[in-house]
Amino acid sequence: KRLKIPEGERAIRLMRLYDQANQVFGSGEVTREWFNAKLRALGGRTPLEYAQTEPGAREVENILGRIEHGVYS
Repeated sequence: KRLKIPEGERAIRLMRLYDQANQVFGSGEVTREWFNAKLRALGGRTPLEYAQTEPGAREVENILGRIEHGVYS
């Protein structure tokens, strides 16, 4: 069954974020844990919840970039 455009966009967005997070954390297990962890930087929501929209996904990308550069842990 083919995905509708919004579903496909969401799947691509999540795959892109997962790849970025996996590069940052170096482990699929740690990446999955991080995506399901409630983050104070996201108002107590998980990165997976926050990434449901494109603006939310951009914020998750920003957080990953800060983690990668040691600005946020």
